[in-house]
Amino acid sequence: MKLPIKGTRGWGLETGDGVRRSSLIGKLFASLKQERLHLQGVEHLQQPSRSPIPNPQSLIPLIVLAGLITSGCGIQFNSPPQILTGGINSQRADESPAYSSDGRYLAFASDRNRSRDIFLYDLQQKRLIDLPNLNRRDSSQDQPALSADGRFIAYVSSERGKTDILVYDRQAQRSQLLTGDVRGSVRHPTISGDGRYVAYETSQLGQWNIAIVEQALK
Repeated sequence: MKLPIKGTRGWGLETGDGVRRSSLIGKLFASLKQERLHLQGVEHLQQPSRSPIPNPQSLIPLIVLAGLITSGCGIQFNSPPQILTGGINSQRADESPAYSSDGRYLAFASDRNRSRDIFLYDLQQKRLIDLPNLNRRDSSQDQPALSADGRFIAYVSSERGKTDILVYDRQAQRSQLLTGDVRGSVRHPTISGDGRYVAYETSQLGQWNIAIVEQALK
């Protein structure tokens, strides 16, 4: 091998067959790097790289996830789902169930009378409760929601040729219209535990928004 010569592309090494090798400057820097590592200890070069020790707090989500997977997502039901008897189900669609918060009553909508009507089921007595003056033959009643004790039932009605929100009082056996001045459609009512406030969705402003109305209780 000959001494370094300066060509058009910088310093390099030239062998007898004229083949140019890697640059001399690159070799010098590589040699210096290896020498520095050697001085730090040859054993350092032989050991595999180690990953940093993770923060124990960062492992908490993984531990929780592993626990959910091994325990069936952590959801345990006390009993399997049951199809209730006693008049709650029929040969037609029975939909939109809504519990009272005391756990006694279950309201739902059904097509069993060839029209969409609302029914109330007493889970203690295992029977349907009469709802005089609630359902109408020439319209549909749907999407019920119950107050805490089951006295008030908020629902959607098409009695006026459009969807409206009404609240039925089981004690007075009559319904109160809450959306008489609302244009557009309404849906999905929900009622507060004491029956005073009713929230629902309305398209009055051209898109679906949430509205809340207070009814006068007697």
